[in-house]
Amino acid sequence: MKTYRKIAALAVVAALGLAACGSSDSGGSSDGAKADKTTTTAAKMSDDTMADSGSSSGSSDAKETDKVDIKDFAFDSATIKVKVGDTVTWTNSDTTAHTATSDDGVDPKFDTGTIEAGKTGTVTFDKAGTFKYHCDFHGNMHGTVVVE
Repeated sequence: MKTYRKIAALAVVAALGLAACGSSDSGGSSDGAKADKTTTTAAKMSDDTMADSGSSSGSSDAKETDKVDIKDFAFDSATIKVKVGDTVTWTNSDTTAHTATSDDGVDPKFDTGTIEAGKTGTVTFDKAGTFKYHCDFHGNMHGTVVVE
């Protein structure tokens, strides 16, 4: 009976591990470019420009409302409100990589790039609007930034 319980527990752990590593997004990069990034990128939203800024350790002057913590495969603030020109910082408190990537149809598009465990990614919002986003690696993770 003890062996049966050990096997059942191992099967549950394996299933959870595979589910956490999987992605519901079938449109991922086949060349591994996204997975190979070791730094996070910052996107400054303006017309059609995007700028990389490398990895970031966060900003000490960022307001609490401009911060989103990634923990337990979820964005801790489902919806945050910021002002035009504010920078939102996503801090990855999980043990696996995540992204904050604009949903299809969001204009202008944004993407933090891969945010490794313990790192941050930032996006500056230069346009008013409601911007829905998700994690490229974990399709169940969603959030919204409202820029006023």
